[in-house]
Amino acid sequence: MTEVENLCDRIAILSGGKIVFIGTIEQLGKIIGKHYNITIQTENGIEKYESENIRDSLFALLMQYKEKGEIIVDIQIDRGSLEQHFIKIAKGA
Repeated sequence: MTEVENLCDRIAILSGGKIVFIGTIEQLGKIIGKHYNITIQTENGIEKYESENIRDSLFALLMQYKEKGEIIVDIQIDRGSLEQHFIKIAKGA
């Protein structure tokens, strides 16, 4: 799917033999809505979270880690892959 994101201007998604989406990757993101994957690495391990509101979620998570006294080593945030969006649309979600 990464290759599709890099090579294609427009995409079409089929589900059950019917076209359920035609458009750009940006348009797909608007239809699916905002979706963020947050990965927080501490000295104790890695935790993954999903969010639709990055500001509020990240603030709450940082406060939780601060209250627990855990040291954050790394934070990664991404908007989800085309593959995740594809699966969501193909399943009719």
